[in-house]
Amino acid sequence: MLALELGSSWLRGARRGETPTLSVPSLVARDANSLKEIALGEEAAQFRSGSPAALQLIAPVRAGRILDWAGARSLLKLALTRLHKKRSKPRVAMVVPAQLSLVQRRAWKQLASEAGAGQVELVEAPLCAAAGCGCDVTRPLGRLVMDWGGGSLSLGLVAGKQMLAGECLELGGLDIDAALVRWVRQQFGILVSPAQAEDIKISMLTALARAQTPRHMEITGFGAIDGLPQTQEITEENVQTALEPFLIRLREAVLRILGQASPEVSGDLLEEGIWFCGGSSQLQGVAEFLEQVTGLRVLPVTSPEQAAIRGLCEWIR
Repeated sequence: MLALELGSSWLRGARRGETPTLSVPSLVARDANSLKEIALGEEAAQFRSGSPAALQLIAPVRAGRILDWAGARSLLKLALTRLHKKRSKPRVAMVVPAQLSLVQRRAWKQLASEAGAGQVELVEAPLCAAAGCGCDVTRPLGRLVMDWGGGSLSLGLVAGKQMLAGECLELGGLDIDAALVRWVRQQFGILVSPAQAEDIKISMLTALARAQTPRHMEITGFGAIDGLPQTQEITEENVQTALEPFLIRLREAVLRILGQASPEVSGDLLEEGIWFCGGSSQLQGVAEFLEQVTGLRVLPVTSPEQAAIRGLCEWIR
């Protein structure tokens, strides 16, 4: 049996009983004219720095939605080829965001089947993440698990191996990057790339106001009007202002989920706290922000970007 996670940013996978060995970007490079696929995964990612005009660079999945069926199928085929050396169709378990509709679940199973999988099992991200974060899922204690990746935020109230409540928002690291690109253009009239925006986010985002003098950095881009190179200083406060709407949505989502907890589960949460994982969970200040909003402690997770696939491996063991 294979464990797979086709996310908005990364495709990860492992064989049953093994640690995750596959980790490639969830990207497809395609000829814009013939629509023929040119590269997948790592090879497609090489075009990020500057792709030719006649080439499309596609991320086929976003927040659990399959945006490009052929591209997503090709990535799953790539995973199956690398992980399964036999001729038979492998059984596959896949990480999916919380609270997918029945139509979406059927679509994911059909996609995996077309890619060459046999029997397909879908497991919601908070359940996988709970096991991957190090929770003792044999104990039926209530926990809040948050898996914040590149394309989505999956939240779940989890007790043992059951979901009590869940939600998935299209509120990922890629959305933050896009918001920073728009904000820099609106405020300074400068065009920056998503890669530059990611650097700004990692270096400058703090979810809580700091007492000390805010940090600053210089950004370089092209003028939106004249196309000439320009340099602009941006501060930590600027970045926090640009991303305030995201922090508001994050707070509202967490409080909505906590509002569905029974008194018994609320008592468990005081003991267990919040398990926070996914690549975007590593942004500085966000854990402190969640602790301030909820009054619960946020527990550290080793290699949080791999928690979901690691937990799925435990799930199928």
